[in-house]
Amino acid sequence: MRNVSIVRLFATTFSVFILIATMVGYSSASSSESGDDSAAISKLETIKENHMATKRQEAIKADIHTDVTTTGHASTWLTKANSNEINMVTNRHEGVAQAEIVIDGKTYYGSCKGCAENMINNTSTRFARDPYTNKLVDKAEATIFTDSSGRAWYFESGNTQASFIDLASQDTVYGYEEAKDH
Repeated sequence: MRNVSIVRLFATTFSVFILIATMVGYSSASSSESGDDSAAISKLETIKENHMATKRQEAIKADIHTDVTTTGHASTWLTKANSNEINMVTNRHEGVAQAEIVIDGKTYYGSCKGCAENMINNTSTRFARDPYTNKLVDKAEATIFTDSSGRAWYFESGNTQASFIDLASQDTVYGYEEAKDH
């Protein structure tokens, strides 16, 4: 009798969870489709911070004592990457060609020990979310950009990357300002 009660309690709890999840609005709609760009803007803010940290570090190394507060235009925060230089398991730009991993006729890249086995056995390592649309994209087919920290960002296309960058403004990204002409 007690086992039946535990099963019912579990079933009821699970049903309540599903109901709440549905009411809260877990959906597959992308942020750009729903009109809420807050998740994309948060990612853009991270990319801007990585860019600024790199600029500050470069100034320190060069012993330059100038104000490093200008972000520059958001289009400078990401660099288009060659797919073969991205370790698609760690999502890092390695700067050198990675080993090819061919799965179902698609080419992925990685160099770590076990990367190929990981990608074969863990299909989630072959996909990423476009930071603008939040849609799942196959890394082998994505347009890839990297930020100053070396992190890879996978986009559905160059158009979604451009739309992502267009989100940057003084109203959306803290501390953003256009590059100053010298």
